[in-house]
Amino acid sequence: MGSFPDPHAFDKGVLADTMPALVQAKVVESLENSNCFRSVTRNIDGLQTDLQLVLDIRNLSVSANPQPTANLDVSAKVISNDGKNLGSKVFRESSVLKDANASEAAAALNDVFGKMIRQLSPWMASISANQAKAQMPPP
Repeated sequence: MGSFPDPHAFDKGVLADTMPALVQAKVVESLENSNCFRSVTRNIDGLQTDLQLVLDIRNLSVSANPQPTANLDVSAKVISNDGKNLGSKVFRESSVLKDANASEAAAALNDVFGKMIRQLSPWMASISANQAKAQMPPP
């Protein structure tokens, strides 16, 4: 990579409309693999859940200036079955690309997503554990 990356290297790049569904599927998979929850499901009409995780992808991008970087900002909220917000957090991650090309951009986007998931799962498990303790009858 030269010392001056093309400032328009990713101007015509577009993320697929299926990206939110892919993010949701990977978050569900990560939470399932954590073994911290009895069950993990997608939002299904009529299903009563203990907790709901609401994610808002605020930024998922690759910027070229000043250095090619993948960026991810995700707002997360955990909502109880009675509608109370039990916790919220914004996860911000970035990863510098080794070179300004599509392959490196995909690898860097994968990296920022992995960083976010490694923080999201324990955060969600902590809120779930606190909620379970709060619902236990006093000794």
